[in-house]
Order: sequence, then structure tokens, then C-alpha cells
Amino acid sequence: MSQPLNPFTCTYSDSFSSLLHQLKCSLAITTYQAGKLIFISPAAGNKIMQLPRTFQRPMGLSINQNQLALATRSAVTLYTNEPTLNVHYQEKPTGYDAMFAPRVTYHTGPVDLHDIHIHENHLLAVNTAFNCISTITPQESFTPVWKPNFITEIIPEDRCHLNGLAVHNKDWYVTAFNRGNSSGSWRSDILNTGVLMHAQSDAIILENLSIPHSPRIFKDNLYLLLSGKGELIQVNPHNKTYTVISHIPAFIRGLAFISHYAFIGISRPRKSSSTFSKLAEPAHQRNAGIIVVDLNTGNEIASLSYLNSVDEIYDVQLLPEIIRPNILSPEKPEHQMAVVSGGRSWWASEKE
Repeated sequence: MSQPLNPFTCTYSDSFSSLLHQLKCSLAITTYQAGKLIFISPAAGNKIMQLPRTFQRPMGLSINQNQLALATRSAVTLYTNEPTLNVHYQEKPTGYDAMFAPRVTYHTGPVDLHDIHIHENHLLAVNTAFNCISTITPQESFTPVWKPNFITEIIPEDRCHLNGLAVHNKDWYVTAFNRGNSSGSWRSDILNTGVLMHAQSDAIILENLSIPHSPRIFKDNLYLLLSGKGELIQVNPHNKTYTVISHIPAFIRGLAFISHYAFIGISRPRKSSSTFSKLAEPAHQRNAGIIVVDLNTGNEIASLSYLNSVDEIYDVQLLPEIIRPNILSPEKPEHQMAVVSGGRSWWASEKE
């Protein structure tokens, strides 16, 4: 009789682990289906190490230098990397080279935040329920700062399934599943109605897209995932054209870059979902995980595949020069013991 698998059991190519070692970085993924933020790091012997942390429906993730922002079911929490906390960490002293401690939590209510971005000392978030881009502030659940011009009012009806956001200087690039203005209209022809928009001009850059996700700027170039076709594309926003960089026969969502590599999340479509049932059969065959594409060739060069626990991945981010990160979840009382001030830190005793 075979032994049951441990949670989050995965297989990975030798090239996946060696690449993390070579690039001296860790990977962060969110899986709302499993309720986890997972750090994936290089380990001794060309192995990898995983650190899953529990959150309520984790979605959009933004990492900017020493800050990390995470959108969950009804809140956004901003974390700061406090590496001095590692020295006296009770569970594994000196075992980590980064410790993200929660600093501020904004209680948004259930507005279905998707992509988020730490931008000029404030938080931008794709507010999917209300079809707008919002700032997150202490004063209210959200403050709308932009909506597509085809959306007539900001009310809690997911009309076009606004989801993706890329920020480049003063330009915002936003994805949605259609240009509908009625509740749930995006579901009707999901494989053919997606759009990429430029927020500042209200221009439609690309249309008739297949489930667009994860717009990203890397080295001044705009990239995007077409989840319904399994395509990584590079967009020319001026000519309103795109080039297919790589085709992956899977449902892809979540995208991050480093050097000349793209790290792409793969989700296993839900069999019970009427939306996912419209996807071509190859998209249903691959386990959830991560693939790495060489941007110079478009070839898949490395992969990680989950055998259990993880079926759907939303966001993928990279932590350069960090090879053993930790995060203190507000879901557990441990974070209440951490004290930081003036570049020094202390861990309070639970008895205090």
C-alpha cells in the first residue's frame, strides 16, 4: 500500500532548482484555492524548500524592495522585511535571510481584489467586484481612481472582470475579460472577448483576447498572459500589436521576470467550473505548478509540478537576493511577539 503524500508534495526538474541557485532568488506564489502564500527557495544539494503560510483567500501580491503587500478575502496587509528579527527567531534562529512582518492592515471588505501594486508610497488595487482601480487608504474600504469608460457606475457587480494591472512610470495597463456593462456579462464568451487597456487614455490596446491575465512590465517591455490559449505575449502598445513569445498547453496565470527568464504559474482548471469547461482539453491535463521560459528562445527550460494540495495559482512574484524568506502571518499570534525600532528588534516572551 502506497503511503499518502505529504501536503504540497511536488516534483521539479533539476534545472528548476539549479536556476534558483544560479539566480540567487526565491519565488512567492499565491493560491487562493489552498489558502496559502508559498515561498519556494533554493536549498542545499540543488534541492528546493517550500514555506507555506495560511491566509484567507490570498490573491494579488506586490513586492517592492523591502515591502510586500498581499490582498486577501477582505483586507490588504503591508509587510516590511525586518531581517534583524531572524537572529532570535524562536522556531529557527538565523535560519532565514528575510522576515516580512505585518505593519498595516487595511480592512476593505469583500471587494474581490485581484492584482495590487505598491506605487509611490500608496497601494493600487484592481477592484474586481466594483470594476475599477482603487487606492487603499485608512479612511474607507477603497477609493476609486479609474474605471473603464464602458462601465457606467461603480457598484458591486462584477461586470467585465477587471483583473490585471501593470504600472510603468505614469502609465497603467489593465486587463479585463470583456467590455460588458451588466453583472456577469464577461462569462458569455470568455475565450474571445478579453481586452488590454491603457488607463490614462482610456484606449483599447488589444481586444478579442482569450482570458487575459498578469500584465507585467519588464525592461520597459509590456508582457501579458493569454490564459485561454496558453500564450505568453509581448505587446507593442503604440502599434497595438503583439508577438507570441511562448505557447504553453495549460491554463497560465501569474507572471514574474528575472534576467532573461519568465516564471509562469499553471493552474489545473476546475472540472465543476462552467468557465473552465470551455478551455481546450490540453489545459486540463497539466498539474498546477510553475514553468520557466527562456525569453531569448521561447522554450520551456524548467518546471515544478504539484502532486497535491495546490490546484490553482493566482500570482507569482520573485524575491531577488533572498534565498530563505519567512513571513509572519496575522492569522497566527506569533507576529504579536515581534518588536522593531531603530534598526533593532526583540521577541517578547509569550508569558509577558
